[in-house]
Amino acid sequence: MGAGIEFLSWNGNTESNDLPRRPSTDDLGGDDLQNDELAPPGPDDPDATAWDAMVREIVALAKTTAAAKATITFSGGAPQWELFSAPGSAVTTGDLTLTDAGTGITEITWPENTFPPASAWPEVSLHGDGWGWTENITNGVRIKTKNAAGELANIPFTVTIN
Repeated sequence: MGAGIEFLSWNGNTESNDLPRRPSTDDLGGDDLQNDELAPPGPDDPDATAWDAMVREIVALAKTTAAAKATITFSGGAPQWELFSAPGSAVTTGDLTLTDAGTGITEITWPENTFPPASAWPEVSLHGDGWGWTENITNGVRIKTKNAAGELANIPFTVTIN
């Protein structure tokens, strides 16, 4: 079993120039643990096979885990943060810029290397009648929302940054 990393992979590590990333088996110490023949695990302890399977499962799940999710509402036509979550503990809404780019057009941008490389395009779900879509922009995402009449409108939404 190799040595795992001493930082959260989602955050990266500026001291070692490690960029944010989804965890790999190497980050978690490898998936080739061997049971100690002289002191095998007890009946209630995970054995090497269980540990290795857990490492592989974590890595597999991380491949499809969102880098961040944000719910945006509007006050007086201006977008505002309602909810925000990310697996990395280093990213907060203070690291992101929320921009009103016009009625029904909101942009969220961030500094380069804030998140791991994208695993899929961003997704949006609306909290009201209408529909919306995302557009990739440099270090960010543009969200457009239209009401049921097909007009650009400020409709609360949740965006998933993959």
